[in-house]
Amino acid sequence: MALQNYTKPKFLLAEIPIKDNTFQDHRNWVYCVDALSLIEFIYVDDLQDFQFTGYQERFEYENEIDGELENYWAVFVQNNCEAAGKNQVTVMQEAWQFYKEYLQWEDSQML
Repeated sequence: MALQNYTKPKFLLAEIPIKDNTFQDHRNWVYCVDALSLIEFIYVDDLQDFQFTGYQERFEYENEIDGELENYWAVFVQNNCEAAGKNQVTVMQEAWQFYKEYLQWEDSQML
């Protein structure tokens, strides 16, 4: 039997498994394994008022189905970047790239 090289992923995508037609259905998180940190990506176009605490960034995604721009806030829910020796800005940017690729894949499944 050949030896397999199992590598760990840099990021993990998480969502709530049970959908109940509430706001909770649309929440998504990205966990950065190396930084031991959890980031929530929040689609804010449907929100009237929102206030997030901690380090956060705003991102835009152009929906591939209709070309509309979607606005997201990325917020550290658990930020252990400093303890893990990682730069939080870099982790956030890389997590967005990972999440954006997921959104593109999701759009491609609907085309």
